[in-house]
Amino acid sequence: NGFVVSPAYYKEISDIYLECKDTNHPIFITTDAVLHTGHIFFDYLLRILEVEKLYDSAVELTDRILELSIKQYNEASSEEVKEAAKLNIGFFAVAKRQFEPEYQVDYGLNELVDQECENIKNHKGLEFRELLTYVKIPSIYQTPSIARSRAIRLFLKSLIISSNLA
Repeated sequence: NGFVVSPAYYKEISDIYLECKDTNHPIFITTDAVLHTGHIFFDYLLRILEVEKLYDSAVELTDRILELSIKQYNEASSEEVKEAAKLNIGFFAVAKRQFEPEYQVDYGLNELVDQECENIKNHKGLEFRELLTYVKIPSIYQTPSIARSRAIRLFLKSLIISSNLA
């Protein structure tokens, strides 16, 4: 049928099509090329969306939940409610520290928050479980390889932390 496949070493899939165009070879466009192009476009769009829109929303959400937790702590009438609100403050302070490493939470939680942040940073496993007791392995907070920028890494890490409360 006249169809030939031979090995070649192109850096990008589009290089093949450019070479065919330059040498006047017929171009056979496969579905994988179309899907690959769509994937690249979606990946780029998602990165832009994360940095330009979702990052600020994640910071705002973290700040707001932290404020509400502090308000609940201050308004709590029983010690049980106060203790639960205090742990919430610590939990969201860990998320806040991903955006603002120098953030100090007070309420006697700085040491716990420091330790949890170290666990996340160093993949320490189950060595210290005073604050984030329902999280099995802190290394889940390590951001995926798609996180090409600091903003995306912080955005993803904060959302992973916050989603564990749900």
